[in-house]
Amino acid sequence: APAVQAQLLVADGQYAEAVTAARTLNDLGHRWGTVRLLAGRDQRAMATALLGRDPGPGARPGAAFGTAQVLLMLAEDLASERAAVMPVVLTRAALLLQPDDVRARVMLADALSANGSGRTALAVLAEGRDYGPYADAARNAQLRASAATGDPGAALATARAETEARGADTDTIARYGDLLVGADQYDDAIAVYRRAYGASGPSDAAGFLRLGTALDQAGRWDEAKPLLARALTLAPNDPNVLNAVGYARIERREDLPGSL
Repeated sequence: APAVQAQLLVADGQYAEAVTAARTLNDLGHRWGTVRLLAGRDQRAMATALLGRDPGPGARPGAAFGTAQVLLMLAEDLASERAAVMPVVLTRAALLLQPDDVRARVMLADALSANGSGRTALAVLAEGRDYGPYADAARNAQLRASAATGDPGAALATARAETEARGADTDTIARYGDLLVGADQYDDAIAVYRRAYGASGPSDAAGFLRLGTALDQAGRWDEAKPLLARALTLAPNDPNVLNAVGYARIERREDLPGSL
């Protein structure tokens, strides 16, 4: 995998080559391991340039780091396949191996929320310190955890208030759309996503995936299809995109060989 290749280059001392390899990865999560290793090898300038901000605590290459990365990759794949228990086990183990990894903490919280353990997810997030580049992801996870505690209305109300605040950015508005999707309010989610992305529409794979998935769930496949195809073009190796597009096509018996 490209993310693993970039991390191996850091471990081998080929820092410039690692940055070049990591720049081909669109997703923060896939770059994150390389960023942490660069910071841990006293290459903070390179790590900052790759991330676009200070990376926070670094990590040292070794068995603990490598094992944690494998566990998180497995958890990410299983989460996108709607598995329940194993993502919790895998992300918890990864966080034990790398307690300063904010990505692992957010992934564990999301896995717990998906498994119906919202209060435990909130406790996991509360134990974290500075989430740095994962601050927005942690906030998203907190709202999803609140929704999983049995009072989803409170989480929706909080997210809606945030979107109505002056200066609400795209991520804040889209976060409200995510919660609406989780509450099966697909038409409302579509409207919120369209507001978030404006007249020009999404600009990255995550945006196309969000809007396309909501349209698909709302029964508007003809509108969803080109958006999901665009997400796949922009992020052909992203497991979340691959699974969403694959499941949607299989359900409609479209391009079955390419979807399996």
